[in-house]
Amino acid sequence: MLFSEMIKSIFICSIFGSLLFSMRFWAGGDSKLIIALAPLFPFYLLDEILYLIILFGGILSLIYWIKYRLIFIEKKDRGVPYGVAILAGSNIYLYGILSGLIIV
Repeated sequence: MLFSEMIKSIFICSIFGSLLFSMRFWAGGDSKLIIALAPLFPFYLLDEILYLIILFGGILSLIYWIKYRLIFIEKKDRGVPYGVAILAGSNIYLYGILSGLIIV
């Protein structure tokens, strides 16, 4: 992977993470995590990785919604740990690339 592709990827993830942090969708640690994972993926694959992260985030949000709205109603909702979705989406995509399931 070229160094310029890595810089583009870090720049886009910095913008994406800062935007979601400023809108209070996720915390600063999640932004730092996605920026730290950015050099692993070329710029042209970022859209697919972000789709996977959003998909896993939706699944995780649904699980937490069921947990705190239907099962444990009296407990306080502490938010969704979005770092799990970021790592799950990134790891699934990396596994797909390394195992040959996803052709780059």
